[in-house]
Amino acid sequence: MHFIGFLHQTREAISVSRVCLKECKVLLGASGKVGRMVRTLMQGDGSGLICLGRSGAPGVMKWTDIETQNFQGVQAVLAFWGVTSGDDRQLSRNAELAIKAQELAVTLGAELVVHCSSVAVYGAQAKVLTEDTSLRPANAYGQAKSDMEKALADWQASHPGGPRTIVLRLANIAGADSLFGNLVPGGTVRLHSFPDGRGPCRSYISPVDLVTVLGRLSSSAEISGTFNLGAPVATDMADIVRAAGAKIEWERAPRDAIQEVTVDMTQLVSHLPGLSLAHDATTLVSDVHAAGGWSESSL
Repeated sequence: MHFIGFLHQTREAISVSRVCLKECKVLLGASGKVGRMVRTLMQGDGSGLICLGRSGAPGVMKWTDIETQNFQGVQAVLAFWGVTSGDDRQLSRNAELAIKAQELAVTLGAELVVHCSSVAVYGAQAKVLTEDTSLRPANAYGQAKSDMEKALADWQASHPGGPRTIVLRLANIAGADSLFGNLVPGGTVRLHSFPDGRGPCRSYISPVDLVTVLGRLSSSAEISGTFNLGAPVATDMADIVRAAGAKIEWERAPRDAIQEVTVDMTQLVSHLPGLSLAHDATTLVSDVHAAGGWSESSL
């Protein structure tokens, strides 16, 4: 049994300080924005995490080279690769990459694949989002993720003996969304102001909590399906800006702007009893820093 420890000291409130992995895991997209944070937090003794990216980097192997390796005991494939921008053709690669992850799991004999979808599949709906909420993507990225989910469902239907599959519809990822991308201590961030005087509020998932959830999902042989993942309490983006030491420039929100987006976590919590996800801005900022989400010159 391998134990993947945190590279940096993280908050004391986390339910486990070390994520228990039964066997090796393959992390796809290890050189991407989210993948780098996951890799930092899951960095272990070299036998517990195999990191693959589109291009080679220190500690990251080119994913095309995996066929030349003789990996043994791979228990799970964590598919954190994907395309977040571009035209429809480029975004359609999300479905292709998801199927490649499934096929790789079969080749390696992995029993589990975890895929990253997004709450963008729900579109602009001003209500608490459950897994049963109708999918109404409002942009090309959300449509691409919806298409990815359908491609996975079709693949699973035609491969009944394939690996167990979990799709996570991720809320805003602290350290990887557009807000965190514009945060600079002492800098200024523009936010919409709503009639109640607050800014936009969104469900967030901390990278520390994300890694904890991955560990718990991997330790169970029974969980599969599609689940929301984000704090069930929305965080005011203005609080995040202040916690990061930046300033706010307010502008009136357009009439069609949605102030709050919150995800329901009932389904996932039913499988992971006691799961608690951070939603206070100070913790989110601290967790991103612990995950290496900012450079040394930043926070």
